[in-house]
Amino acid sequence: MMEDNEESHMRDVKGQFSKLKETVDEQISLDNRDETRDTTIALGADGVPPFEKETQSQLSLQLNSEFFNYSFQDSGDDIYENSSGSIDLYALNRFYVQQRLVYENGAVLIVQSKGQIVYNEPEFHVEKHGDEVKLSSTLISLYHDSDDRITGTRPEKVSTRLWYTDRWVYTNLSDPNRVVTLTIKTRYSSAWETYYDTTFRNAGLVNGEDYNITAVSGGIRITIDRVFEFSLTHAFIEAYIGRQAK
Repeated sequence: MMEDNEESHMRDVKGQFSKLKETVDEQISLDNRDETRDTTIALGADGVPPFEKETQSQLSLQLNSEFFNYSFQDSGDDIYENSSGSIDLYALNRFYVQQRLVYENGAVLIVQSKGQIVYNEPEFHVEKHGDEVKLSSTLISLYHDSDDRITGTRPEKVSTRLWYTDRWVYTNLSDPNRVVTLTIKTRYSSAWETYYDTTFRNAGLVNGEDYNITAVSGGIRITIDRVFEFSLTHAFIEAYIGRQAK
């Protein structure tokens, strides 16, 4: 019964993290800076009285835990844009497999001992036009005055509010091969490498010709060649756990 309860809890939490992503995406798309939105995350799986107690989870907001950095040249200028922050739920399951749900840079990841995957994809689009590439990407930074962490069994709210959004369209990439470089520092390199490699291949890009993915210390580096247009959005999200954003 406890294994079933913990499995059911993990299904619920996956839906709640998907709802968190959907909420933030909507705040960005509507440019809604006036409203704080709450997403409820269930921390505990029910116990089986009098034999077993509830299963706890730890919910964390980590502001500088991971980062995504784009670098390239446009009209001869060096461009750098960097995002960071993640929301992480670690389920301390005792009967079902222990899992971690992670929201970082607009995606939801599932992590467990047997592997890791991107469960809900970020806002990233790529198209191949002849031998050239068109990119569109959204960076999402989470900020607050400090990290938040709550361990327990009761439901907790994750509150989010859009602070501001920057948007650019670059059409004069001037690197000799018009290269866009994405460096990701994360504990979940395997999930991100699989996601980007699959996305590029599905768009018709060829590994080693149109893009390369290499391992770097603490993460991966991706280079995309011959980019003729790059639409880049960077959204800054004020996030709190257990209390409303101001």
